[in-house]
Parts: sequence; C-alpha cells; structure tokens
Amino acid sequence: VGGVPAGQVVFASTTTARGEAALVGYGGDGRERFRHVFPNRFPGGPPNWNEGGLTHWWAAPGQNVLATLRRSVMHTDEATLLDPAAGRELWWCASLLERGAGGQPGAIAGSDAGSILIGQYPDIHYALALRDGQPLVVRPYPNEQLGGWSGYSTPILVDVDDDGALEVLSSGSRYSIMLWSAEGQLRWHTPYLDGSSRQLGLRRGETGWEIGAVAYRGGFRCLSARDGSLLWSWPTQPGTDIVSGDVDGDGEEEFLFGVGSRLVALSALNQQAEVVWELPLPGRCGPPVLADTDSDGDVEVVLLAGDGRLYVIDQAAS
Repeated sequence: VGGVPAGQVVFASTTTARGEAALVGYGGDGRERFRHVFPNRFPGGPPNWNEGGLTHWWAAPGQNVLATLRRSVMHTDEATLLDPAAGRELWWCASLLERGAGGQPGAIAGSDAGSILIGQYPDIHYALALRDGQPLVVRPYPNEQLGGWSGYSTPILVDVDDDGALEVLSSGSRYSIMLWSAEGQLRWHTPYLDGSSRQLGLRRGETGWEIGAVAYRGGFRCLSARDGSLLWSWPTQPGTDIVSGDVDGDGEEEFLFGVGSRLVALSALNQQAEVVWELPLPGRCGPPVLADTDSDGDVEVVLLAGDGRLYVIDQAAS
C-alpha cells in the first residue's frame, strides 16, 4: 500500500464501536496506516461460518485490496475492490446466479489494467474484470459429471501443459480435486468425495507440474497436474495444508506438511516416495509457511505448533 515503509502492510479485520465491519492496515512498525469501514449492511467480523461479516481479503494489482463480505447467512456474499490509499471502494459485485459473489479468496491472472479475478464459490466458476468488477465468465459446476454436488474450492492458476494458457486447479475441496480451463470447462477430476480438504501443494517435478494432496480418504498422493493420474503415494495420517519449496538446498522442490507433531519434507526418486527429512515438534503442527526470514537467500519454514509457540526452522533441520 502506498506510503507504508518498504511497501508492506499487515491487514486485520475488526469491528467498529457501532458494530460495522472494518479492514485495518498496519505498517511494519505496528502503527495503523489505514482503516476502511464497510457499509452498515455488513455486521462486524470476523464471523462464524453461517453469519455475516468481513470474511476474506487479499492483495490485488495497483496497491489495491480485494475483500469479500457476507450480509447474513451463507451465499449472501459480496466482493469489492478497495483503494486503501484513497480510502474508497472501486467497485462491488453483489450476486452471481443468485448465489452471492466472492465468498472465498480468488486468484488473479495478470498484473495490469486487464487483470482478471478467477474464483470458485460455492459451486460456481467465475471470472471478473478487475478494472470494474464486471462478470466475464459465470458457470455453475457440472455436478452430474462430477458425481454429486461439489464446491468450496480455492483456485490455483497454473499452465499445466506449458501452452501459454492458464488452467485453474481447485484446491481445498473435500469433494474432489479438479482442473478447469480459465473459461470454466472441466478438464479432469478425482472420484467424488475423494478430494482433499487441505490446501494442495504444487511443484515442478520429474514429469512436469505435480500436485501434492493429503487425500480425503487418507495417505499422501502425488498427481500429474496434466491429467490427474497418480504418480506416487505415501501412507500417512491426515495432515496440514501443503506447501512446496526447496527446503534442503538441492535445487529441487519438496512437499512440506505437518502430520501430528511431525513436520515432513517429502519428495520422490524414480516415482518412489522419499522422506527428505522429518522433524519432531513439542506440539501438533500447524500449516507451514515458507519465507526467507533472515534475508540470507534461503527459505525457512514458519509454523505455529500446539504448544503455543511460533517456530522458524532453518534448512539445518535436514
């Protein structure tokens, strides 16, 4: 956001004294840099699942912020684009096929005035023009083709076949793992109710783009992003969201996730699962995040554990 030292700001949801939803931005020094109060049709937040409030927010091109709010019960969501520096809302999108708009974080294709917001909520694939919020694509999920009602996905954009066109990978839905064209045409999906309720990992592997999933029915699976075929698997209990990155300095990305009180870095050699390293922690692992916390050019792993502490783990874990 403009005017914030180093261009960095931390967002937080809060409630005004009058009960309105508000988004607050804090600079690196902890001082409040901006505060945006939303129309009073939205109660304060953050809400429970089936109540109104400010639900999600994420960065957009041009130092803007996308946010979604819910008026009351589920599927009454609205999406808006904010200009925090000017303190104004650039546009609102209130409804798509009478199911609300927004509701979950979307993915942004492009970085200029022609950027597009691609979202999937609850069972609608949509694309909005970022400049004015106008719908470009609105397509309900083909639930009969999927095997039953499916929804609640977070989109990940990736060019799975390296043809220059982005595809949309549906992440975090327990119903199925799905791949779509940007226009909402289903390319492939896993069997119904055999998805992964945890966020997927994505890496460049031996066969191209590969998906890491702590599968809904147990075990870790590595799938080909091109066609959804199973490449390899590893027996494990349900784990956390997955991230991918080079955590051992060998130039290859690994899948990283928590299982119980263990943090696991997993890869494969000749399509056989290989534990790169495994680290026990004093409490249950939360979802890991990769960041260069000490500016040495190497990523560290940051996570909260069940003992109430924040852990920063260096590559020395190997």
